[in-house]
Amino acid sequence: MEHFIDLVKEANRYFETADHLAYVTFPVVNDKKILMLIVEHVHKALVKGVEAFLYYDSLYKRISNMPSNLNNQISLFKNYTLRRYNLSSEMVLLIKEVDDLIKHRETSPVEFTRRESYIISSNNYRLKSVSIEKVKKFVTLTKDLLGKLNEVLERENDRRFSWYCKGRAQ
Repeated sequence: MEHFIDLVKEANRYFETADHLAYVTFPVVNDKKILMLIVEHVHKALVKGVEAFLYYDSLYKRISNMPSNLNNQISLFKNYTLRRYNLSSEMVLLIKEVDDLIKHRETSPVEFTRRESYIISSNNYRLKSVSIEKVKKFVTLTKDLLGKLNEVLERENDRRFSWYCKGRAQ
């Protein structure tokens, strides 16, 4: 259970950093390079959130094993977790889009800013752009996912506390 709590805390920490960068730091600094830093923090928050959901379900034997590969985790998350925790199917699209952006940036030889966007170019000149509106959408959807995750943690803490109180009353 401690590992689940640690995963939730890490996901929340990455999200808080992304949220602060998007809504406080970026308007002040207005440097487009910060956009990719926000995307990286959103990516880390999403990965830790998905891992926390899957770990929680594996802890209670709802899923048989916990995949280590992100693509397998996303597939299991899509097929099982979305329904169980009443999450929007938009979450899977968000995770894939953010993951694609991160992978595209890793292989990109050229990055530059243009107008209000940060542009990432691949070797074959395939361009991907990141704007503050897109980043804020990522942050908002990530907040929804982590809100559900925090509800699960809160419910678990309430259950553990009530069990502890029953044992002490006897």
